[in-house]
Amino acid sequence: MAMKQRLLRFPLLALFFALLLLSVNTVRAESAPPVESRPELTSEQHIQRAQELFKETKYSQAGDHLMLAYDQTPQPVLLFNAGQAFRKGLRPVEARNAYQKLITTHPSHPLVPEAKGYVQTLDALIAEVEAKQQIELSMMEQKAKSEKELAEERSRREAMQKELSQYQKPFYKKAWFWLLITGGVLVGGAIVTGTVVTNIQAKTQGGTQHLSFALTF
Repeated sequence: MAMKQRLLRFPLLALFFALLLLSVNTVRAESAPPVESRPELTSEQHIQRAQELFKETKYSQAGDHLMLAYDQTPQPVLLFNAGQAFRKGLRPVEARNAYQKLITTHPSHPLVPEAKGYVQTLDALIAEVEAKQQIELSMMEQKAKSEKELAEERSRREAMQKELSQYQKPFYKKAWFWLLITGGVLVGGAIVTGTVVTNIQAKTQGGTQHLSFALTF
């Protein structure tokens, strides 16, 4: 009986410690301070970061920070500077959009005339780039088409040659070959025969001896 009571104590003790551990973890979780999300940069911080990136000649990233600063503090000069940064960062579309937004949103700002000049220049540049890309795309498509047509033509020729090879016989199995051989043999035999006959006749006519003899009865 005592042994049985001891065996019953072990599950109860295990359950007690498990509940105790769970309550401790719950208290710790409730007392722990919440995880703070990374605060968003302010407009001033974006501007400061843009200035640092501009000095590092990272113009494209500087333009992005200036546009984020404008979203928080819509100052016209931020759009103009963003356009300048994008233009130096070789992002003509983004530069053109920044200048155009300045012109549309703040038409009376002193920087608008200069921004209009940049827009005209960038429009011409963008059109030239798009035309060049279109030409290159057309050339690539034409090249791919030509290569495809050449491959198809090569495939057709190979198929035709393969089909013709099934009907082609070796020259020694063709009738004209044996006709040619037979004709050659006959011509050769005639020539040899004529030569032999001519030699025999020459010997008979030139080398015959006439003997005198008398017939006796």
